[in-house]
Amino acid sequence: MRHFGDWLKKGIWSILDQALFAGVNFLLNVMLARWLSPESYGAFTVAFSIFTLLGIFHTALLTEPMLVYGAGRYKASLKTYLRLLTCGHIVFSVAGAGVLALVAAYLWINGAVMLAPVMASMAAVQPFMLYLWLMRRACYVKLRPQWAVVGGIWYLVLLGVVGGVLFTGDWVSAEAAFGMLAVAGTGAGLWIRRSLYRQEDDAVHENLETDVLAKHWAYGRWSAATGLLMWVPGNMYFLVLPIWAGLDASGELKALNNIIMPPLQVISALSVLLLPTLVRVRQAGTFGTMIRRMVLLFVGGSVIYWLVAGLWGETLLDWIYGGQYLDMAPLLWIFGALPVTASIVAVLGGALRAREQPDRVFWAYVAATLVALTGGLGATYVYGVAGAIAGLIGSSAATGAVMAWLLARRPESVEPVEPVEMEPAQLA
Repeated sequence: MRHFGDWLKKGIWSILDQALFAGVNFLLNVMLARWLSPESYGAFTVAFSIFTLLGIFHTALLTEPMLVYGAGRYKASLKTYLRLLTCGHIVFSVAGAGVLALVAAYLWINGAVMLAPVMASMAAVQPFMLYLWLMRRACYVKLRPQWAVVGGIWYLVLLGVVGGVLFTGDWVSAEAAFGMLAVAGTGAGLWIRRSLYRQEDDAVHENLETDVLAKHWAYGRWSAATGLLMWVPGNMYFLVLPIWAGLDASGELKALNNIIMPPLQVISALSVLLLPTLVRVRQAGTFGTMIRRMVLLFVGGSVIYWLVAGLWGETLLDWIYGGQYLDMAPLLWIFGALPVTASIVAVLGGALRAREQPDRVFWAYVAATLVALTGGLGATYVYGVAGAIAGLIGSSAATGAVMAWLLARRPESVEPVEPVEMEPAQLA
C-alpha cells in the first residue's frame, strides 16, 4: 500500500509538471496572438514548428534513451552520465544552429524578409530551450518530478518578468518571443541541474563514453523515425500554408489550434497514467472492458468541449484575442472534432503498447503521414486553413482506424518491451 501511495504522489507531481509547462506555453501563445499581427504570429508559428522538429531528434537521441538507461544501466554513474548527455546536447545544438542559420540565410536571399530574422533568432536560442527539455526529463530518472514542477514555476516567473519588460518597452516581436523562451528555459534548466547534481559521487564505469554513444544511437535512430512520423501530420500545415496562402494563414491556424489545445493537453496528461493501468487490467483479464470505458470517458469529455467551442467560438476568440480572428469562428465546428479523434488514438495506442506491440503503433502513424501528404496537402492547397484543419482531423482519424483494426486482429508474439511515455511534441 505504501508503494502505491508513493506512485500516486509521483503521478500527481507528473500531471502538475505537464499542466504547468503546457499552460505557460498556451498563455504565451495567446499573448503573442494578441500582441502581434497575424503575419508576425504566423512567422513565429512556422519557426516554432521547425523547432519542434529539431526537438524530436534531440528527444530521440538524448532524452528518451536517458529515461530508459539512466534509471537502470547507468544509475550508479548518473552524475557522469548526465554530464556526457550535456556534452551531447551542446554538440547537437551547435550543429542544429548551423543548419538553421543556413535556412535563415536562404530565406533572406529569396525575399522572405519577415520569416528569415525569426528563423535566425530561433537558431541562436534553441540550445537554451532544448536544455530545459533535457533537464526537465532528467528529474524523472531520479523519480523526482517535483523538481520539474519547481523548475516550471521558475519558467513561469522568468517568462512573466521578461515578457513584462518587453511589453512595457513596446519591444514585443516574434524574434523577442524566442529570446523570452531562451531566458526562461535557461534559468529553469540551471535550477533543475543544481538539484540533480546534489548527490553522492559516481561509481567508476569503464568505457562509459563509448557505451553511452552506442546505446543511445541504437535506441534513438528508431525513436527518431517514429517521432518524425508523428511530427509530419501535426506540423506540416504550418509550413505549407505560408507558401499557398501567406504567413497570416499560419497565424490563423495557430490561433484556432490554441483554442483546441486544452482538451488535447488533458488527454496527453491522462495518457501518462493510462498505460500502466491497461497493463494491470490486461493481466486481470478485463482488458477489453477497460478500453471501452476509457474510450467513452475520453471521447465524452472531448464531445462536450467540441460543443462549447462550436457554440461559443466567436465569444472565445473575441475574449482571448481581443477581437482578432473572429471570422475564423465557424471553423471551430470542424476543428473541435480533433480532440475526439485524438481521444481514440490515445486509448487505442495505449492498448497496443500495453499488449507489447509498439511496432503496430509505428504503422498506424505511417498511415497518418500518408493521409497528411496526400489528402491533407491537397485540401490545404484548395481550401487553405479549412483544408489544413480537415487534414489534421483526417490524419488523426486514420491513425485511430488503423489502431482499431490492428487491435481487432489476433495478437502476435512479440519481444517484451519497456515502454517509455514521452510528452508529445506540441504545437506549442
